[in-house]
Amino acid sequence: MSTSTKATYTAAASPKRLHKAKPPTNPAAIPAELRALHRWVVWDYIDYRDGKKPRKVPVTPGKNHGLNWNVSTTWRSFEEVIREATDRGGLGIGFVFDEGDGFNAVDLDDAFTDDNQLKPWAQKIASRYSHTYGERTPSGGGLHSIGYGPRVVGDKRREIVPHADAVERYSENRWFTFTGDVIHDKPVIDVREAMEWLADTYFGGAAHASNTPAAVVPSDDPEFDIALARVCVEHLRDQRAFNSEDWRRVGYALKATSESLFPVWLDFSRRWSECSEEECKDRWNRFRPSSSVGTLVQMAVDDSGLTAINLRDAARQRLGREPWKPASGNGKQSIKAATGDKGGDADGNQRPQRRLVLVRASDIECSEINWLWPQRIVGDGLTIITGPVGISKSLISVDVAARVTTAGKWPDATGHAPQGSVILFGAEDDAGKVVVPRLMAAGADLSRVHVCQGTVDDDDGTDDGDQSPEVAAMILERHIGELRAALDDVADCRLIVFDPLPDYIAADENKSAEVRAALVPLARLAQERNVAVVAVAHQNKKNDLTTVQRIAGSSAFAQIARVVLSIGTHPEDADKQAGKRRVMLVSKNNYGETNVGQAYAIETRASGQPGLVWQAGTLTMDADEIARRPTGGSVHEGRRGEAVDALRDLLQTGEQSAAAITARLQDTGLGRRQIDHAAGVLNVIKIKHRDGWYWRLPARRAMDDAPQPEPAFAAWAPDEIDRFNST
Repeated sequence: MSTSTKATYTAAASPKRLHKAKPPTNPAAIPAELRALHRWVVWDYIDYRDGKKPRKVPVTPGKNHGLNWNVSTTWRSFEEVIREATDRGGLGIGFVFDEGDGFNAVDLDDAFTDDNQLKPWAQKIASRYSHTYGERTPSGGGLHSIGYGPRVVGDKRREIVPHADAVERYSENRWFTFTGDVIHDKPVIDVREAMEWLADTYFGGAAHASNTPAAVVPSDDPEFDIALARVCVEHLRDQRAFNSEDWRRVGYALKATSESLFPVWLDFSRRWSECSEEECKDRWNRFRPSSSVGTLVQMAVDDSGLTAINLRDAARQRLGREPWKPASGNGKQSIKAATGDKGGDADGNQRPQRRLVLVRASDIECSEINWLWPQRIVGDGLTIITGPVGISKSLISVDVAARVTTAGKWPDATGHAPQGSVILFGAEDDAGKVVVPRLMAAGADLSRVHVCQGTVDDDDGTDDGDQSPEVAAMILERHIGELRAALDDVADCRLIVFDPLPDYIAADENKSAEVRAALVPLARLAQERNVAVVAVAHQNKKNDLTTVQRIAGSSAFAQIARVVLSIGTHPEDADKQAGKRRVMLVSKNNYGETNVGQAYAIETRASGQPGLVWQAGTLTMDADEIARRPTGGSVHEGRRGEAVDALRDLLQTGEQSAAAITARLQDTGLGRRQIDHAAGVLNVIKIKHRDGWYWRLPARRAMDDAPQPEPAFAAWAPDEIDRFNST
């Protein structure tokens, strides 16, 4: 009996791995959003010898028992599990759904007929998910579909045909096998509508989970989780700070991630002006850490339209880490497939591979450059106006806007502005006190100027006439769709003004990747809608750089802009205490000339508002030289600036020996590199004679010798504008 008892115990207690699982047939087909996450396990069939069929269980390689897959320390990268499954054999791969990753999965059991067709009930469900990624299960008889959607609590299972077929849905606390045996070769996209239909049809209308926080999953990278939490909070809608339930959920998740994130929650809370620091601190101290950064990821995905992988890549960039990318192959076919090589389906058929689209240059139709203001402002792209603080950059944008609304003449007599409407984003100046009065002083048609005061939700209004919908800040990364819709409403828009541009992006303006992510969609929209975008940007204080390099923040601002206009003090007025003229010079022009500077003065109109008076002719000046005078004075900051001033003074009398000039400057303590830099800044012309090299300054065309604008330009003279203001 003891033997029998022992045998019975051994059979029940010794599960057996069957080594029958298989690695994915085409790992490259598995969506990149999933492959990027550290959520993967390997699995095998295990026979528990309990009279039931073998079950799929995540395992520790080399062991006969399962692993605790709901603990994050057991998760691995996609590349690691592919390599493990391929090298060892008898292993499949699986993905663990964690709270807040943003994914929602549907599992259809026994969905296919014997002749490999979806059963009617399965076809009905699958058609709702046909726009997102779907694949066969390891048995070949089931269907998995994955998309983005709200949380679903627990394992929801529903029999479709009694005692036979079932549908499951889940988004967390479950793991999913992956085969790469594609049914719907689509990217992972939003499936909320399909979820609602599935809930109404089979689950009694319970489309998604309540906001009850889930259990905290220990993190294996706290530094990354803190960075990710910061990124997510930046992408949350302001309305969440007004909603007490969402406000608490954000606090739960931040505290669970790290106590150091209280300042982040405080800043988030202050989007609601009635929330004091004392109240926030008291609430923070009473929070029970019962959520995770995953909650913030889900909320940010819902609010911003970004994917979880976008948010995680932004966090990696803030930590100075490389964005996720597939690991390189190790020579095995499955690893090559995981990194993008062409694979096949379950029957061995090759799946189509993407290819480059090449067009012969001879087949491309040439088109003219689209200018709003010829050689100054491109008509279907981004133009940046930069300069020191208080140099009148905003007045330039107002003047241009006024001319567009009235089809006014350009100051250099290059024609009329194309008439149309203007959408104006002015974060620094009050619209009623500053922006509109200045537009009036410039002679704008105010009925064609649309001043943006923020964003509201269409369903955020109220039937109570005493209340108004909550207005949130306009952020380009979040609201490019709203800007597109605004252009639909303002069909004749020819100009969009951002003053200043950095106030309308959520990105870290020093991070090129984030700035590009914010501005590239704007540039594409401008080209698509044939609308000019003029953006004001401030300068940094590094006056030994070029004007393009001095744009505050990342170099991506200047790189994406097609034209950069630099504003500075006229060199002839540098020593004046008042009444200094300004110059607008072209620092960068991807499409045309840069030697088309323009001078102007600032005068007070009859209304008391400042306005521009443009001077006749064009200027040929060095924008970089002007920019090195941030205050308009003759003294440059730093030794390089001293070299520029000294070299210009020595060459004022005409051509001189380079050797003699260099010796005199070195006697003052300047180094050779500083002198060479000054020569470059001043565009010194170098000429070789028999007795050596000589330097001279380039010729400057006097303003009086420049071409004069046609008489019709007088329509924009100050007296005419004053008459407009007095009517």
